[in-house]
Amino acid sequence: MASTIAVAAVAICASVALADFTVGPVVATAKIGSFKGPWYVWNPKTCSFATTTKHPATYVPKVRKIPGFTLVYLPEGSGNPFDDSLNAATRSAAVKGVKFFQFSNAYPSTTAPLRNVDQAHTVKASAVIEANVVPTQYPAIQAAFKKYCIPWLNEYNVPGSKNIPVFQTDNRLTGVDMAKAAVKMMKSRGWDAAQTSIVTCSDPNVGTNVGGVYDIDRGYRETVKKLFPGSKIATPDLVCDFSKGVDGARATMADWITAHPDAKYVTAVSHIDSVYSLGMANALTDAGYGNRAIVAGRGGDPGYIKRIAGGDPIVAISGDPQFTHWGVPIVGMAQDIALGNPVPALVSPAVRTITKANAGK
Repeated sequence: MASTIAVAAVAICASVALADFTVGPVVATAKIGSFKGPWYVWNPKTCSFATTTKHPATYVPKVRKIPGFTLVYLPEGSGNPFDDSLNAATRSAAVKGVKFFQFSNAYPSTTAPLRNVDQAHTVKASAVIEANVVPTQYPAIQAAFKKYCIPWLNEYNVPGSKNIPVFQTDNRLTGVDMAKAAVKMMKSRGWDAAQTSIVTCSDPNVGTNVGGVYDIDRGYRETVKKLFPGSKIATPDLVCDFSKGVDGARATMADWITAHPDAKYVTAVSHIDSVYSLGMANALTDAGYGNRAIVAGRGGDPGYIKRIAGGDPIVAISGDPQFTHWGVPIVGMAQDIALGNPVPALVSPAVRTITKANAGK
């Protein structure tokens, strides 16, 4: 009974706080790639989201100047190119209109994510952008946000949360588009489909849910197989461990090469170009594959793209989510959620497929 009363009290306080916001002018407007319903609206009385049929025909995220609004951002981590780009873009967009706090989830930490929800409560968050990437942690995270009655969104569409708005690229389309570019290269290089292996390196901790980052790998390999009949998907997936970095992915790929001495042509894919894809590419380079290998990866890492632009035959494709452009739409979406405005269940930023033809443009 006591806990129920406490939650109700928090909900009432949250409702009053939201009603007291004075929404100022729009300071930035975002373009997105696509969005999907249903539409959600935050209900501070129940501390949860409800679906609504009252919403605009399209969704245009806007960052507004809102005195007294506190936004908390809980990124996956820091210290690698894609996280650092995204973190900087989010901070840059947020500080234009609100008070901003960032607490790292320090992936693969199992304790930081829940501790950060407590931190969000401590600083009286008006809304939270949650970017934890471990599915098994989300039920507890969602329960904690509900306890504190804090409106939030799931940035990467990581499984585990229920009926929560999410912001994420169309992962399967990312994989499909990279595969189309890869098959074009394979054919131009004269590869034999029957002697082509399609290798995936992924981290089991991030899951294989439909819509999540594993769809990048799934979309890539299934499309390569479809467009290059006779090619073979290597099973099981190679295991990439984020904590072991580029060298760990290189060693994993090197072991696969040793175990498959007859693999004449190889294309490999991962959802992190700057870590897993780079490591796999280094192993294939060391093994002398040259034009007989193509590695693709999602991330848009500047160093990876520089190698593409330089004509590296193996480091050849990146699905660039344009993380530097995520700040405004994700902050605008978080503001809309806290203000009680309807938002789509999924908002997706646009992705560019980078090859040598457009690298650096």
